[in-house]
Amino acid sequence: MNFVSTELDRLNIPYRNTENGFEAQQIFAEHIRKIEKQYKPKENSHRDTLRDILDKVIMQSKNYDEVLQRLQDNDCEIKRGKYLAVRPQFATNYIRTKSLGQDYSEQGIRNRLTRKLQFEQANDVQINSTKPDTLEHMTFKTIRHYTIVFASGNYLPMKRKNKMKHFSCVIYSKVGRNIYPQ
Repeated sequence: MNFVSTELDRLNIPYRNTENGFEAQQIFAEHIRKIEKQYKPKENSHRDTLRDILDKVIMQSKNYDEVLQRLQDNDCEIKRGKYLAVRPQFATNYIRTKSLGQDYSEQGIRNRLTRKLQFEQANDVQINSTKPDTLEHMTFKTIRHYTIVFASGNYLPMKRKNKMKHFSCVIYSKVGRNIYPQ
């Protein structure tokens, strides 16, 4: 959207943003289509791709050793020293996980695994404590279903707003604020 609006401004074409895209006079419709076809999204960097791999692996794992094993199963080389470093198959150098953000450091990964377990346990308690066939009960069952879907490795299409925050951070803070133990 930014690319298209910048180009439209540069060409002095009047437009209006709508939910479905851009609205302009009919004579400018072809110009807008050409500009939209010119847009090429940026490819993910190695660091962004490694964050995605780590998120997937953490959501599928129950403990830290399992995270390391799943990383190796995903063709990543692991170097354990003062800091955890991972070299995905597509990269030439190792990347320290702490440089990906605080949630990707060794302690950050351990904390995420603990929070994930607490979240799932609290959700199960809520499912058992609410009356069946109520909206609240169905909401908690839906949350549980999605945690199982994500843990199995099947993902819904999604886009991060903040590349430095992991996906589950959104789930735990937004959806689970009523069930996540403080």
